[in-house]
Amino acid sequence: MRLITLAFASLVTFALPLAAAESLAPEAPGPKLSPAEMRADTVDRLFALLRKASDKDAQRIEANIWSMWMASDSPSADAVITQVAKAIGDKDYVAAVDMATTLVDLYPDYAEAWNKRATVFFIIGRNAESLADIDKVLALEPRHFGALSGRGMILEKQGKIGDALKAYKAALAVNPHMKSVSEAIERLEDEAQGI
Repeated sequence: MRLITLAFASLVTFALPLAAAESLAPEAPGPKLSPAEMRADTVDRLFALLRKASDKDAQRIEANIWSMWMASDSPSADAVITQVAKAIGDKDYVAAVDMATTLVDLYPDYAEAWNKRATVFFIIGRNAESLADIDKVLALEPRHFGALSGRGMILEKQGKIGDALKAYKAALAVNPHMKSVSEAIERLEDEAQGI
């Protein structure tokens, strides 16, 4: 188990500064953690680093958080989520929805499967379904800044400016380095003031 812990620590620290990497180093042996618990612990540490990071370091930390979110306890699910992302990139939205639906049916606690399906629903204009999946993502991972910002985008598109602002501000609260979200907040606040 210690080898797995070290593997997780090295996976997420490959591009972090030494001080940040040291804060992710495994602690003294304690109770054995499952892979999901180790990922959750690593994500907690990454979020703590993200709040204090420079913009340059924040990009690497964000990438490491996304890597942790993409991982599951199933090699099969991991392979399928990669195929979902590829299908989205290839604009094969029917296949992406089908594969993501299979994942959420088989692995209902896999937040990133819900997030990928929410993303596809957003792209193809199925906003109500996207928001429903975003709710599921946030029930599983309340700090999912991608889902929070996606919620803001949908609500903004629907003309629900106050709700969109809340969603964007929630995303920025967990990840203060999201420039596009900061810009969206500024734009919507200016519009609300008639500027």
